[in-house]
Amino acid sequence: MSTDDEVAISHLQRRKIEGRVLLPFIQTLIGKIGREAALEILDATINKLAVQDGDNWQAQFGSDLGSLRRVAQEVWGGGGSLEVDVLDASDTHFRSM
Repeated sequence: MSTDDEVAISHLQRRKIEGRVLLPFIQTLIGKIGREAALEILDATINKLAVQDGDNWQAQFGSDLGSLRRVAQEVWGGGGSLEVDVLDASDTHFRSM
């Protein structure tokens, strides 16, 4: 989710910030409702966010392997926060490290 007034940061930086807030929340949630229920909620939430991210990236970059390469390099590796080494790429596959 982004708005025009957000500060531009890399995907990895955003996840680090979210983790600093979410980890204590998750620990509290586990203490209040139990580990199994908390993990079910977390799993559903993470899956929903992953699908939303994928939909947004598909809308922005497209849905072919070239688009996946751009997502890996520009989103996951954006801002120099993560180096993406392309090991192999063709019209039918993309492998990075």
